[in-house]
Amino acid sequence: MQLPDKVQTAAQVLQQFDMRPERVAPFHTDSSCAFARGTPPPLWGASTGYWDFHAWLTECPGALSVMAVGYMAWREHAADAPGRWTLAFLWQAVIWTAAGIFGWADACEKRRSAAREAAVLELPSWEHFHAGWRPSLQNLRHRTEPYHYWLRSLWNDALVHRAGAFGLLSFVGVVILSSTKAGSYGEGIAIAYVALTVVGFTRTHRRKPLPAGTFGGEHAVGWRVANGFWIGSVVAATVWEAGVGQLLGYPPGYNTVYFALAAAAIHVSEWISFAQQRDLALRVERAEQNRQLAEVRLQVLKSQIEPHFIFNTLAHLKTLIKTNPLSAEDMADELSDFLRASLKALREERVTVAQEFELVRAYLALAGLRMGQRLHIELELQSEAAKQPIPPLIVHTLVENAIKHGIEPKVGDGSIRVHARIDDSGSSPVLAIQVKDDDVGFGENQSCGTGLGLANIRERLASAYGTAASLTLAANTPAGVIATLRLPVQNQS
Repeated sequence: MQLPDKVQTAAQVLQQFDMRPERVAPFHTDSSCAFARGTPPPLWGASTGYWDFHAWLTECPGALSVMAVGYMAWREHAADAPGRWTLAFLWQAVIWTAAGIFGWADACEKRRSAAREAAVLELPSWEHFHAGWRPSLQNLRHRTEPYHYWLRSLWNDALVHRAGAFGLLSFVGVVILSSTKAGSYGEGIAIAYVALTVVGFTRTHRRKPLPAGTFGGEHAVGWRVANGFWIGSVVAATVWEAGVGQLLGYPPGYNTVYFALAAAAIHVSEWISFAQQRDLALRVERAEQNRQLAEVRLQVLKSQIEPHFIFNTLAHLKTLIKTNPLSAEDMADELSDFLRASLKALREERVTVAQEFELVRAYLALAGLRMGQRLHIELELQSEAAKQPIPPLIVHTLVENAIKHGIEPKVGDGSIRVHARIDDSGSSPVLAIQVKDDDVGFGENQSCGTGLGLANIRERLASAYGTAASLTLAANTPAGVIATLRLPVQNQS
């Protein structure tokens, strides 16, 4: 079964920030959606039925396996002990009760974990989530502070180092006082430290910061001293068991080494988690910088919106006033519509496709008045696509490129067609906008511009939609260029 379109969009968006798709929509989400199509993914809380379904999936496999084994054992001994079936059914009741409690507890923990993850990312409500969402950079930076990592916070801490030295000396003292018991003591402290690292790792996983208000505050002293002492003792015990003790003739005790390696593996696991969070913050910061750069370029584009076009139109209008007043009046009306639509687009971060088409229509009407009968225009806007929000001026920039670098240099008639529709032929619907012209084509225009307009569009698409949007250019037949924008459809409910 295919996941709902919005769930797929959420998985694609969060995948840009190292959030695996199965964290957004685990393998059983599609089965749950078969019963409740509108349920949100787990990161947004899902529904009560979803978590009940999760608990059932957790409970059944193990309990069914134990029940099957118990049933075969009962069948085998039923003839020898006829009354044994009562005890077997009692055991099955205990097994299913225990499995139910485990499944319920696992579902509750998964739900709490999803809520913590959503809080860290500051996810909006499911109704307001869209493909242009980005996590809070300030929050991600905050999450890279060491005091959010109970084991990572111990690194490069002077108090931990001093406590570690004391722990090492204490183990040396044990060796001096009772060398024969040093191995047992080392194994005991290694087991204790594994338990301590599990506690720290669990609290990190649950997004609980160190109890201190600031890193290194007085409330974290107990945690730092305890870990430092145990680390120093475990290191000394490992060295004793793996080398020094054997050289002195004491039997090797590898259990201490194994427990020490287990504690080290937990430390490494948290270090990897910390490194991933730091890399995520850096990627989001770079994406934010790129977005700001794209916005600056957009502002420059807004401040310089086609001055050559406006000046040429005004010059042409001045001529028409003397030679053809009626055409001059039409041009003045179209110029007024164009400027009104332009100013409205300049104030907005998002405009609807219908508003963008109004700007394009006014622009092409002015171009048609200037170029006369040799320009043929076709605009087609599907009603389902009209209310979709898009970044302003992206379609206008494509149309401007087609006119300035394709139609104007061409000798003879030219045509430009702009179409917008919802394309649902793929796995999820997309907003498809095409700008087609029959200009001089690729490589034929000797003055084809710098390409900054197209580069600006791609940067703005990446900033607004990540990898979910694209701009492609293809050759038209028999001549010209087809520019296609494909943007994710946003829910209008």
